[in-house]
Amino acid sequence: MPDHLSELRTGLSYFDARQYYDPDGGLIGLKGNQEWRLLTAQLDAGYGLLDWMEAGAGIPYYSGKILRSEGNNLGDLYGYARFKILENQAKTGELAFQLKASFPTGDADLDLRLEKKHYFQENLRTGDPSMDFFGAVLGRWSFKKFALRGGFEYGYRLEGEIKSGMTALENVVKFDPGESSAFNLDFLYQVRDWLGAGAGLDYYRQAENKLDGQGLDDEILLIQFRPEAEWQINPDNDLLVQLGVPMEGKDQPQAYPIILVWKSRFK
Repeated sequence: MPDHLSELRTGLSYFDARQYYDPDGGLIGLKGNQEWRLLTAQLDAGYGLLDWMEAGAGIPYYSGKILRSEGNNLGDLYGYARFKILENQAKTGELAFQLKASFPTGDADLDLRLEKKHYFQENLRTGDPSMDFFGAVLGRWSFKKFALRGGFEYGYRLEGEIKSGMTALENVVKFDPGESSAFNLDFLYQVRDWLGAGAGLDYYRQAENKLDGQGLDDEILLIQFRPEAEWQINPDNDLLVQLGVPMEGKDQPQAYPIILVWKSRFK
């Protein structure tokens, strides 16, 4: 981002899945009162402090139901700093490094309910119990009307204490979120001066969580294809529309999220 320029990004996504991937990658249909739907709203702002440095912050909001867990709450607040480390003379290629940290403003507890001699989680978890740290390498390259963007991110999540159990009978336990890795690649084409179109590929994996040192066998994997289009409404505002198409997963919904992002730039 050019120095002394601000960008405000407002995102909204929604899906309502009918099937989900089990821990072995097989597909299972939802039964009875099970649902897997999620509305995510996100506000994110960045500011170009220098020509080679951008800083920003954001926070998500979640509302929905995952199997039997239901609720709505803010997620974890995060801040980031992005540093441009390489750029060619023609400014058609760039390599950057990003540091991001999140803070525990979401709901990390495990509220349980006893039903027919089985315990079920009833709250929608929206955050981790402690700070998380992420490091990413980001790159872009353009040639005439074509552009290629990509990035790799590694996430390290700190262990923390949460409440786990039935209401008024909760215990304080140690929750250790699994480390994560993510990769994305986008290919874009400038169809018109005001319209760009393309497709992306996303990979996300998170190792299993641990509760008091015991693994929960809940490793997450999601690989999805993502067609997209972006309209320049005017010189200061863009609208990005994306559709997630799942290809493979573990402990994730077979969902087709519709994603809308409004970008506004100002000095």
